Amino acid sequence: MITYVPVALYNYYKHAGTTTTSYKDPHLFDIYTAYKDILTDVNERFLREAEFCVAKRIMINIDTIEFGYHLGYFIQLIQQLSNHFKLNQFIDQDDYVSSIYCFMSVDLLKNHIFVDGKVTFDSMDAYRFDETVIDMNGKTFANSDLELGGIILSKNIKIQSPVGYLRTLGNFVIFGNDNKIVAVGLKQRSLIVQRMFLTKHKLAVDEILEKINLLIKGEENFMFDVGVYNVSDLKHKLSVKEVTNESSNI
Repeated sequence: MITYVPVALYNYYKHAGTTTTSYKDPHLFDIYTAYKDILTDVNERFLREAEFCVAKRIMINIDTIEFGYHLGYFIQLIQQLSNHFKLNQFIDQDDYVSSIYCFMSVDLLKNHIFVDGKVTFDSMDAYRFDETVIDMNGKTFANSDLELGGIILSKNIKIQSPVGYLRTLGNFVIFGNDNKIVAVGLKQRSLIVQRMFLTKHKLAVDEILEKINLLIKGEENFMFDVGVYNVSDLKHKLSVKEVTNESSNI
């Protein structure tokens, strides 16, 4: 028997382990291309409606806890599509979707990822979105290398998720379960970077991590505005495995 109902319904079964249920899967990066393509390919007559639908979906994605790994990428997408969203009356009139405007002024960290060694490089490369991944093993930093900011990942860790969330944190330090620094985030022209290079013009990754560790534990940390986290604080936001220790899946 065929029956008419006044709402659109469809049957959809989610299979465990598929791309749509695995929020760490790099294949999910395709969603950003899809959202852009919708606004490029839609019939001009329906552009405003399409802009509203894309904005709403992005907000739903942001509010999905498991999508936390991608937060910085969604914010970057919002900023790239801001001209579509700013003048849309449908978005303006919707209390929920119009909250997308709050993300347009978020200052994201530069998408430069500095890593120390092959283990970290290879794992970060597997989860690369649009990041530039630079292996600093055996090399040294100058002040100019960090002037624009970015993220430093320590040696002997394996990245096991996208790192988009980290780009939203500003200046940050993340400690592993052994109280060693796993990752550092630095904003553009950060005061803490200037302070690190006061007495030495070139620093290796280990030296930078040691200096930052000392600076954030000192009384002057309030000047540097550095957020301090443990890997256990970042569930659904970062997943790493410390190679020499037990896995830290977060």
